[in-house]
Formats: sequence, C-alpha cells, structure tokens
Amino acid sequence: MLMVQSEGREKALRDLLILVIESLGLHLHLDSNKGELHRHIDLDLRVAYRR
Repeated sequence: MLMVQSEGREKALRDLLILVIESLGLHLHLDSNKGELHRHIDLDLRVAYRR
C-alpha cells in the first residue's frame, strides 16, 4: 500500500504511477480520503501460528 498526498488531480497522479505499476505487474486502485497520522485500530481477533 502506498499513501500519497497530492494537490493535483487524480488523473495526473494516475498517469504518473501507471507506468511503474504496470511494469511491476501490480494493480492500481485510488481512494480519496482525509488522512490521519498514526491512527491505530485495536483488533478483536488474534491469529497465532505454531509449527
């Protein structure tokens, strides 16, 4: 996941990223949101793995 702050338009950001995304075989999905620093959610589920 990559978070980016941009004052530009979404299309400009998409055009900038798409070349790298496609060359690495990744998927590009953009969501516009208001970012909040260090907001941690306490999960009510824990998963442990034992050999």
